[in-house]
Amino acid sequence: METTKVPLPLPEYGVDQTLANSTLLGNLGLFVITTAFLVVLGWMVKLALEPKHET
Repeated sequence: METTKVPLPLPEYGVDQTLANSTLLGNLGLFVITTAFLVVLGWMVKLALEPKHET
C-alpha cells in the first residue's frame, strides 16, 4: 500500500492570519513574562543568599 502525502493548502483568510498574529504576540508575551519571572526569582535568591547587614 502506497501512501501519498498531499500538501495541505495554506489558508489565505484574514481570520486565520489574525489568529496567527495574535498567537505570535501571545507567545512573545509569554516569553517576556517568563523571562521577567526568572530574573525576579534569581534576584530574590541572590538577596536571600547575601549576608544580612544589621544596622
